Amino acid sequence: MHVSYVRETDGGPRCSVMFNAEPPGFEEGRRFVSDSEDSDGENAPIHNVTQSHQRKNRWHHVQDLDSFFTRVYQYHQQHGLTCMVLSSSFELFRFFFIVWFSTELRHCVDYSILFRDHDNEHVTLFDGLKNRTECHKSIREDATWVFFLLFAFFYGATQSIKLALRLFNFLDIKNFYQEALGISAEKLEHLSWLQIQEKLLDAQKLNQMCIHKEELTELDVHNRILRYKNYMIAMIDRHILPLQSRVPFLGEITFLTEGLRINLEWLLFGKHLNNPWAPFSSFQLKPQYKRRACRDERAQDLSKRILILGIINLLAMPVVFIFQFMWTFFNYLAVVKREPGFLGMRKWSLYSTFALRHYNELNHQFKERLSRAIKPSNRYMESFISYSLVEIAKLISFLCSAVLGVFIILGIVDDDFFRVEHALSIMTLLGIVLGITLSLIPDDFFVPLHFELLSLVRDHVHYISNDMIADPKSPATQKKFATLFQMKLAYIIEELISPIVTPLFLIFKLRHRAPEIVDFLRQNTVEVQGVGDICKFALMENKRSFIDSQELYGDHQSTGLSCPKTDMSLVNFSVRHPKWKPPKEGQELLEKINDKLARMTNVNDRSLFTRTDPLVASLSPLDSCLLAPPAPYLGTISENSTQSYTNKTQQTLAQSMAAYHDLGSTSHRMATSLPAENNAAFEDSQSSSVPPALTKSSA
Repeated sequence: MHVSYVRETDGGPRCSVMFNAEPPGFEEGRRFVSDSEDSDGENAPIHNVTQSHQRKNRWHHVQDLDSFFTRVYQYHQQHGLTCMVLSSSFELFRFFFIVWFSTELRHCVDYSILFRDHDNEHVTLFDGLKNRTECHKSIREDATWVFFLLFAFFYGATQSIKLALRLFNFLDIKNFYQEALGISAEKLEHLSWLQIQEKLLDAQKLNQMCIHKEELTELDVHNRILRYKNYMIAMIDRHILPLQSRVPFLGEITFLTEGLRINLEWLLFGKHLNNPWAPFSSFQLKPQYKRRACRDERAQDLSKRILILGIINLLAMPVVFIFQFMWTFFNYLAVVKREPGFLGMRKWSLYSTFALRHYNELNHQFKERLSRAIKPSNRYMESFISYSLVEIAKLISFLCSAVLGVFIILGIVDDDFFRVEHALSIMTLLGIVLGITLSLIPDDFFVPLHFELLSLVRDHVHYISNDMIADPKSPATQKKFATLFQMKLAYIIEELISPIVTPLFLIFKLRHRAPEIVDFLRQNTVEVQGVGDICKFALMENKRSFIDSQELYGDHQSTGLSCPKTDMSLVNFSVRHPKWKPPKEGQELLEKINDKLARMTNVNDRSLFTRTDPLVASLSPLDSCLLAPPAPYLGTISENSTQSYTNKTQQTLAQSMAAYHDLGSTSHRMATSLPAENNAAFEDSQSSSVPPALTKSSA
């Protein structure tokens, strides 16, 4: 792989013209980025395939390979053209339904007729509807709602046009699957993405979709699909984006919502809607952002753009908030009524989808990895029990059960009881309170296993810091993990207040970080032949000849989560793509991990007899309640989590990550826990079926 790093020059042309200031010879070095010498720049179509009688077929020399590969991936993940059309159409229909239904409820219903005392008068729902004349008059008199409807109409029309263009683009992708890959719609469901990707790489050799490299690698495809996602992961990992804030009475919180994410991606990368002022143009960082001499000017310009975007968000706040509130109301109210404990359930936060994600990890791979950690994560958070709150919940649940039981019996004896004023309302309220309190009371046989559960979570999510593992019961660890695995109630509240907080975040926080953003883009952008400008961390180049245990197991300077993300990403990508050839430094790391795995396997073979003893096996609290089919036993609780994997790739990934952590932790534990003369004894302890950390914790 040929990689040329961006050169920083103090001289060169002036930086005042965004698109015209280019260093000498820049045009020649830029040609492969646009993948077309006759491209018309920003006016080029999103996806265009050049035609020529000299070329083999219409898939030769695709202009925008980023969009092309992304659509190939989405076509597979969304199960073909029919499902994609239905999903996009129904999403647009839901938007129009929310706008129409909200308007009807606000202006076209006479609530005085529905709620008044009718005695014996028979009233239907249609009696509460106003006639169309009164309804339209009420709408015209509400200036705020008229503005909301105009905004909704403009947005809906834009999305309808995008849906039509999306349909034509994916018709093209369907033809590509059938003609170039030889995959029909019937076969699509039976092939994995890795099989699709292998066929895609073979199609490159035949059709030369990218004319600047004869053969593409798996890493090239992933860098094309995840170009901007890798930048976002790196900026959050390096704390370039100031997502942490200190709030009175709440302490330090991390705020990242869907609305804020869309604003950031549009501002920096021009995603979702064309942005001619974004630092990136197509898949190239604009030359002004690559030159150190233009740093101050680019920072001032970016700060001004952020301010303008914040003001636009502030002006649109009433409209966006109305829609966000109505969408939340329609989406969650029935669910909460049916299942009161829904708000107390947990999900991975939007912040965790960047903090816990490897570089070059596709969406389905990331979701697959985190889905296996949901059960132990729930159990870990349930291990933090407030016993005083449990006693209060027991008392309230007893009182609610007693009153509700009497009401039910009275209703069974005589159903006229349910016609008593507020009887049904009281029973509904008691049922909701009872459901909430019962969810706070743990099972009588519940045993909190903080260390074991958090270790198990780390084997799935990979990014859990050493400080959290060392003190899994502390409130600080609980708060850090709750940032990643938040309650659904917290998620709903964050999304509701997002239209209000997002403009304030842009104006008062992000705007002042413009110089750091410009520096990050300049210092961490590399140019790769056949791919374009990408984040240098996405190359996964390991420059160290050994793993620094202090960096690995100390509090990560970037996120406070775990070990170097590039190393972990390298291990993850190598396991998932065995045919990929990593760089030399990365190969050395993988060889160390393979050696460690071989030693682990020998140790496990010698200690296997302890595993087959029924009495010894019964001592593991995680053996049956969390973990599914047995796999070759490894020597630590962390490695024991490989039993929860269902295929060889998942198991190998878990074992490799355990070996990687052990490579960094061995010297750290020797230096901090044992005298130098006891090194041999420490190595012998690695063969034990119980890890030293667990023994210390149990004691």
